[in-house]
Amino acid sequence: MGARTDPSDEGGPTVGLCAGMRCAALWRRHSAESTSDVFCTEGPARIRNLIRATKGGVLVRLPCMGSCSDGPMVGVAYRPAHSATSEGATWIACADTPRTYSALVEWVAGDWSRGPVTAPQSLRRRP
Repeated sequence: MGARTDPSDEGGPTVGLCAGMRCAALWRRHSAESTSDVFCTEGPARIRNLIRATKGGVLVRLPCMGSCSDGPMVGVAYRPAHSATSEGATWIACADTPRTYSALVEWVAGDWSRGPVTAPQSLRRRP
């Protein structure tokens, strides 16, 4: 992909939601309505709405990430200004649990205009 031509593009977070069958089913269990599209469920609605309101934010649908036993997977990366390519992804497992999801939303809501925002300690895997 090439560079973006919008002079006001400051870059920002890229959030990828795994839309594999298991992750999508786990997101849907939190939804009152029946839908096959992970983007239309209530589970990722806060992230979807946040990205829509975040300057430079990008939301992508990912194919199955192969980590089905880890619950819904979400990848978060930084996309530099004037670039179509994100870098430095952090993968979040069990993203549908209330504590993890709240930390994820708070992290993505940070100020990404000057570069990547460090993931909170609660979202980093421990060895």
